[in-house]
Amino acid sequence: MNRWYQDNKERIAGLFPVIGLMCLFLLFSVTAGDKFLSPFNLSNIVNQACIIMVTGIGVCFIMSHNNLDLSCGGAMALCGVITYLMCEKISFIFLIPGCIIVGMLIGFLTGCIHVYGRIPAFLAGFAMMSLGRGISVISVDHKMRTPGIYKSLNTVGFYIGVLLVVSIIAIFVMKYTRIGKYNKLIGVNPITAEMSGINVNRYKLIAFMINGVTIGIATFLTLIRAGAITNTTGNGVETNTLIAVVIGGMPLAGGSKSKIGAAIVGALIFTVLQNGLIIWQMNADWINVIKGIVFLIIVILTVDRKHMTLTA
Repeated sequence: MNRWYQDNKERIAGLFPVIGLMCLFLLFSVTAGDKFLSPFNLSNIVNQACIIMVTGIGVCFIMSHNNLDLSCGGAMALCGVITYLMCEKISFIFLIPGCIIVGMLIGFLTGCIHVYGRIPAFLAGFAMMSLGRGISVISVDHKMRTPGIYKSLNTVGFYIGVLLVVSIIAIFVMKYTRIGKYNKLIGVNPITAEMSGINVNRYKLIAFMINGVTIGIATFLTLIRAGAITNTTGNGVETNTLIAVVIGGMPLAGGSKSKIGAAIVGALIFTVLQNGLIIWQMNADWINVIKGIVFLIIVILTVDRKHMTLTA
């Protein structure tokens, strides 16, 4: 029995987030009843979770090489403002590709600050978050309303469709391409990876650009869900995303155990927990306390202290 457990320990540990999600869903189904299980509430959970899942997928690529990115919320606001202003002058037909391209460029800039400026990634991300938030507050003196042609996309089916496409591509890239394999090797040991002939800076930069693409996609989903860009667009996304991917089983130290599934399961856990507590009519401040406690417990139990650094 002990031998079997040792051989399957990682698989068993990987099931904990899924079991936690099932327990949460059962808890709120029993205690909140029709309010929690109503079609409107379930679709609301899916819509919220999809945005966190998409940003979380990009963050997984950053975390795979043992880094953190705190730019998501500010980068989304900046991406939305820049794309909207560009489309105002050209055409709103380009809103989707515009968000993706601008998001990728923002990710590229953040990566350059880290890689070539030799600044820790979490500081580069924090700087980009502050920059994006500041520019969006200055620029948005009125609501930038999403054109009506995109209102029909605000459906559960569209969100799930986008998530499936992003997830399939991301899983393939992470598991079967050099981008994913090399970033995980860098997360294990960047010096060894470099000595093996891997261009560490290049593959880190590619990871930041992938993160930027997912930020652009999440920005577009936010625009069609909210119907407008405001100076609060993207608020709290970076925190929610980080909590979600860690709860979902993504190791903070990255490396070989990095997995895209952590973003998907973690976002569902996070959204179901938050939604259920709101239905319970819990005070918003206490909801934040509970989220913080859950995050802290997961970090303490799962962090790999041998490989965890803040300067990778």
